[in-house]
Formats: sequence, C-alpha cells, structure tokens
Amino acid sequence: MADKPVADGQAVLAGRIDAITPVETGGYFTRLILPAPDQFTSPAYVEVQSKQRLGQVGEDTRVTVQVRGARNDFQRKNGSEAKSARNYLHVIE
Repeated sequence: MADKPVADGQAVLAGRIDAITPVETGGYFTRLILPAPDQFTSPAYVEVQSKQRLGQVGEDTRVTVQVRGARNDFQRKNGSEAKSARNYLHVIE
C-alpha cells in the first residue's frame, strides 16, 4: 500500500514502540526506536504525542506526524547566545 503524500511540515515515521507514557490530561507519549541506516550506526529514538494508543511495547508502527516546534534561545555561562529549537511530533489521527 502506497503512503499518501505528506504536506509541508509533516513526516512519516516507522519504528518499534519502546515505551508508552499516558498523559494525565489525555493522550499518550510514545517513544519509538527507528531502524538504524546500517549495521555500524545506532538506531534513533524519537517521541511522538497522540490522542490514541499506537500499540503495545515491542510492536512495529508507522505514523504520519505533524512537526511542531518552538525557539529555545538561551545565554551560555560564558555570556554568548545560543540559538536552538525544541521539536514536537504530533501524530495525525
């Protein structure tokens, strides 16, 4: 089955569910292990937020996410300014 085209600011992630954390206000944070690109590279871990549970720990899943983020600028101890960002991945349900 072919994936639907994703819009700007979206991505498709496929990986294995590593951990699931229910959110008190509703929904779930799910940590996924993404496949390593080769045998010499460690797999990547990402966390996605969803309204519904995506599966059980150990199961493989494939989701489309909306990529969101916020600025994370701060002053270093030496006084220089660092410009960074925090990224949030929300499952499109």
